[in-house]
Parts: sequence; C-alpha cells; structure tokens
Amino acid sequence: CEYHAYEPVPDFYQQLEANWQEKKTKEGVAKINFTAHNYGIDSSDTKLKTSTKALKGEGSYLGDTIDADKDIVNLQIKSFSNVLKEASGKIPILFNVNCEGCEWEMLPNLLTSASQAKLFRSIPIIQFGTHNYGKNLGQRAWELCKIREQLSESHRMVFGVAFGWERWVKK
Repeated sequence: CEYHAYEPVPDFYQQLEANWQEKKTKEGVAKINFTAHNYGIDSSDTKLKTSTKALKGEGSYLGDTIDADKDIVNLQIKSFSNVLKEASGKIPILFNVNCEGCEWEMLPNLLTSASQAKLFRSIPIIQFGTHNYGKNLGQRAWELCKIREQLSESHRMVFGVAFGWERWVKK
C-alpha cells in the first residue's frame, strides 16, 4: 500500500514531513510506504501565489487577499495526469481532498478537463470536504450541485453533507 500526500505550502509540507518522521519513530509505522510531495494537484501545471496572512492557523483559503509584494508564498501545482505519470501511471484507490477552499476550482476542473476527466473519473473512491469560503452560501450551494451532477456521471454518493464531507464510489 502506498500513501501520497500533496501539500503545496512549504511550511505545511515541512510540518507534514516532521510529523511523519516522528510517527515512524514513536509508533513504528515504517512499513507504510508514505511519500509527501511539495505541490498540489489540479487539471494543469501552474504556479499560485498567496500571502503568509492567508496561511495563518491550521487552515488556509488562497482566495484571501495578498498584501503588496511582501510576505508572498509561491505554490507549485501539477496536473493530475503528470502526478500519475510520476506514480508509474497507477490510479489511486482513494482520492481524498481537504484543501480549505480549493475544491471549488479543482473538482470542476478535474471533472471537465478533456485531458484529465477520464483519469479522474476512473478513481474508485473520491472523498472531499467542502468549505464555504469566498462567496455567499447560495453561490456555493449551486456550485456544489454542479460538482455532484458532474460526479454522478461516473460515481454514486455513499454519504454527503453540504459544507462537510462527501464520499463517492465508482458505479
């Protein structure tokens, strides 16, 4: 079994690596094949910028404003297909997303992108959290309905709570 974590925020990535090393030492979980990657996933390769202000606390929302040119954090994002190439083309069994707001762009992109949708829809289990960041609740509810409609073409919902967690399995 392999476990891959994708974290584009450098400080969060370093904490993830440190937490894993500590867990391996204390709990003897060295048999688990864990790899952390210092980039995020979307439908295309890109670079994003955010501010240190947006990264305070345990979560972040990249839609927060960036203050001038100081305290900028650069984030690398790779396309889902490129991530799979790096993983020898292996389709993950579970794709779990908790990205504090990025789901509103990432999921529709992966579900509709001509080069990504077939690969993404082949994942047996897709699980994600939704957050009400950046827009009014009515707009986010409409966007969630669109994601559910697109995902229902290839998967069925096992459980789901709006602005909570959803799990979908391949039909």
